[in-house]
Amino acid sequence: MAKNLRCDLNQSQFLRFKRIKAESNSMTNDEALVHLMDAYEEDQAHCGDEDND
Repeated sequence: MAKNLRCDLNQSQFLRFKRIKAESNSMTNDEALVHLMDAYEEDQAHCGDEDND
C-alpha cells in the first residue's frame, strides 16, 4: 500500500509531536500517529459515556 501523509509544522508543533512520539515509545512517525488516533478515539468514547449519565 502506498501512503503519503505530509504536513507543514512550525517548530513548536514539530517539537510537540516529537515529544508525544517519545512518550508513546513509538519507533516511527506512523506508530506515533496510530497512538494519537487510538488516544483520540478512546477519549471520544469516554465523552460519549458521560452524555449517557
